[in-house]
Amino acid sequence: MDSTTPLNLRAENIGIAYLPTRGFTAIWVRNFVYFKRYWLSALGWSVVEPILYLFAVGFGLGEMVEKIGDRRYVEFFFPALLIFSSVWIATLECTFPCLSKLKYQGTYSAISLTPLSPTDIVFGEVLWAASKSMLGAVCVLLVGTVAGVVTTAWILPSLFIVFLTAMIFAGAGLAITTRVSNYDSFTYLISGVVLPLTLFSGTYFPLDRLPPLLMNLSYVSPITHAVIVSRSLSYQEWDHSLWVHVLVLLGFLMLSTVWAIRSFHRRLIP
Repeated sequence: MDSTTPLNLRAENIGIAYLPTRGFTAIWVRNFVYFKRYWLSALGWSVVEPILYLFAVGFGLGEMVEKIGDRRYVEFFFPALLIFSSVWIATLECTFPCLSKLKYQGTYSAISLTPLSPTDIVFGEVLWAASKSMLGAVCVLLVGTVAGVVTTAWILPSLFIVFLTAMIFAGAGLAITTRVSNYDSFTYLISGVVLPLTLFSGTYFPLDRLPPLLMNLSYVSPITHAVIVSRSLSYQEWDHSLWVHVLVLLGFLMLSTVWAIRSFHRRLIP
């Protein structure tokens, strides 16, 4: 907007709505319609990659690792695999494609001319990324069942944690997308943030194997809390203390969503 823009239309004079209208479902449906046309290529590698991790790390490396507690390494690794695969899917879904819509295709600018608000865009994109992550996790879960890793239905509630964690990283990915200028900038997010978080969140080894300082710092990561809950459900070891981890994840979700909404408002309503 130039200097002739009425003051009441400037971003600082427009209240930010943090709750979406029912129109946010249109964003989800738009993505789903596109996904149906290219579902094999769009979902294929998102499923193949974690399956490769399952067999290479879970079964391959696991054969050289002593049991962790009274469980095989692959049984220790699989609940965390569901979480970190959802993190990767959600992060990638809300970075590269969304930057294209924001900067190169002008999709979000066109949507902003409709009754839909930036808040609707954020909720639609976040829920779509979480839905795609959930679909990928279900596919991995089916493979794990066939491979004999999943032996109890108690792991099914982990899908809720998968969905919740995916929403957290989808929201953060959207917020960062509004601040980058090109695709190469996502290297800092993926290699500098997401990758270290997956390595030091109890995914590949127990947290108590870390030095005390790193172990305490690992709880800053939402992946740590998600893995703890997912693994406890898989082991049928639910206790009331796990609600603390769920509440922490809900707190992370609120922060990432608010961050994404404010960032989108600033970017689309200059």
